[in-house]
Amino acid sequence: MRTSSPRHDDRVSAPHGLGIAVEVGGGHATCALVDGVRVIDKRLVEEVGSQLATTLETVEVLVRSLLDDARVAPADCSGVSLGFCGIVDAGSGRVVAVPQGKFEDAPELDLVGWSRRAFGLPLQLENTTMSRCSRSAPELVVLPWSGVAS
Repeated sequence: MRTSSPRHDDRVSAPHGLGIAVEVGGGHATCALVDGVRVIDKRLVEEVGSQLATTLETVEVLVRSLLDDARVAPADCSGVSLGFCGIVDAGSGRVVAVPQGKFEDAPELDLVGWSRRAFGLPLQLENTTMSRCSRSAPELVVLPWSGVAS
């Protein structure tokens, strides 16, 4: 796990509102606390397993670490934006198809329910080509809260 910024001593405030951005690729996961304009802090898991359920457990721990370091609660965030490496139905918040041999449990998972149970927040699911929380462009974050799956 890598951290992109030092521990915050003061509570993060964000005039544009806070959000949680997560990207789960075929071989890594990135979790970020964002304010709609910039990445405040992020964590990278360089290797993920073959099951999304297990990966989401790691993601939850990393997101809670980001929130703790920023001294904010999940309730201070607008929602979770999840970029996934397969074909998704953003309207329903479900994974439709996955890369062969990777995250084959994903179509069976209730990701909207996971976000609500883990953080008490709505989820917006996107294909990773649409998400902007990545190693190649970490400063670009899109949080499409309109149309959030509920």
